[in-house]
Amino acid sequence: MLLSLLSDLHGYVPSPTAQAIVDKADAVCICGDIQSRAMHTFAWINSLKKPVVLVPGNHDWFLYDPAGASTNWGFKPHVRVLIDSGCELDGVRFWGTPWSPIFFDWAFMLPPEGLREKYAKIPEGIDVLLTHSPPRIPRSRIDMVEGRRDHCGSAELAEAVLRARPRHLFCGHIHTGSHAPVRLGSTLCRNVSYLDEQYAPAFLPATLEV
Repeated sequence: MLLSLLSDLHGYVPSPTAQAIVDKADAVCICGDIQSRAMHTFAWINSLKKPVVLVPGNHDWFLYDPAGASTNWGFKPHVRVLIDSGCELDGVRFWGTPWSPIFFDWAFMLPPEGLREKYAKIPEGIDVLLTHSPPRIPRSRIDMVEGRRDHCGSAELAEAVLRARPRHLFCGHIHTGSHAPVRLGSTLCRNVSYLDEQYAPAFLPATLEV
């Protein structure tokens, strides 16, 4: 199965070059920050003629229900929204978790103890882990804004990844974090944000054959 993976569209739809990559894939994975039902990204996701697996991000208030009771989001049946849950496509096991460290007052954000509780749900045996937040990885810039030196990723997520050992992790949130693959234990991690810090398209979707 060929996956196309991207994150942080913030209302955009992919450029023709990016769309060509999506068109070749068997399924699409999105790591959060669609932004709202009213924006173009939502309609684009519903228009895709292939499975879509996504996790929300901190801007996705329309998907945020602290009680965890709402699933009436308006997506078509080919779209699977993962909130501390998993699914399987053609034998490939996915898990998604939308939570990030607290930064002002956004959706799906928790203090360290809350993050630890959510990430503890990540099971072993996962092929593709989709997160919005990047993990904090020493000597990596996957979670560092371009031009800055402070880490923005989650140490609690890194701990959970080392425990659960998914084969792959894809994330977003920090738009200009390094998009180069980096290992965390046995897990290959990659930032797949589509936009830069000025919210302009800057990167192409990643691909993965699983």
